[in-house]
Amino acid sequence: MISLGFIDHSKPQCNACGLHETVTTPKFPLSGKGEMEIMLIFDKPSEMENATGKKMIGQQYTFVEEVLAKSGISLKEDCWKTHAINCSFQKKLTDSKIKKICSHCFPYPDSILKKKKPKLIICFGGYSASVVLKSRFSDTSAGRWRGLPFWSPEHSCYVMVTYDPSKLFDSMDSDSYKMIIDQDITEAIKYLKKNPPKVRKPQITTSIDFKEIIQNLEIIYNNATYLSIDYETTALKPDNEGQKIVTCSYSYITKKEKKKLKTFSFIVDYRGMFNKKQVDIVHFWMRKIALK
Repeated sequence: MISLGFIDHSKPQCNACGLHETVTTPKFPLSGKGEMEIMLIFDKPSEMENATGKKMIGQQYTFVEEVLAKSGISLKEDCWKTHAINCSFQKKLTDSKIKKICSHCFPYPDSILKKKKPKLIICFGGYSASVVLKSRFSDTSAGRWRGLPFWSPEHSCYVMVTYDPSKLFDSMDSDSYKMIIDQDITEAIKYLKKNPPKVRKPQITTSIDFKEIIQNLEIIYNNATYLSIDYETTALKPDNEGQKIVTCSYSYITKKEKKKLKTFSFIVDYRGMFNKKQVDIVHFWMRKIALK
């Protein structure tokens, strides 16, 4: 019997990808001294890096270097640089093909982030953004995430996504993109010294008991000063005939406990658990809360 061996998915799957066999400089390593612990993630190495084997050369890095310098930051001294894909490629590939390549490469930049523990991550492009966002979101494109700095609990630092600067020089709108990337980088630098966001851990209560549900809805109606609502339905438009709200939840803060976030989740109309009169009473209190 022939053993195929154990595939370690915590390491890059270069043999499965095969891209390294088609480039001049494969498996491009981490570069930069990282004195200020800023991690820059690009989609892939530049064509000049691939051709020469030298690090951080190419128009995109010159542009990023100039933008960072305006904030007193040195690209090569203060930052680290890595890639979503560690081998360069010139030919046009489909998005699905690139994502497949990324999945083989991801363990490498992921291990770099865990080892270096940066104080700030800037992702240049959608594929580099997916290194941080992973599969938690279906859309990791730069257009979706750029300009929106967010805290990454996994990496304990802020993350900024912007456009891939390597595409600037082939674009008719290069000046506009340059301005946007400039703004994003400058804004990201401000988050180097920004404290982590304070996240309130809610006190969560769930109930399928009718009396308990009504008691809690009365409390919310009489005491909530801040309220957010979420509900699950049988259709996108539950107000249509024949549709209904199945479950509902309220997150709220009361007058007496201003710093304590509470969440109450409950059954509304699910598989006959309540009779029509009971459902109507629950609806009555939900309307009162909504209209308050």
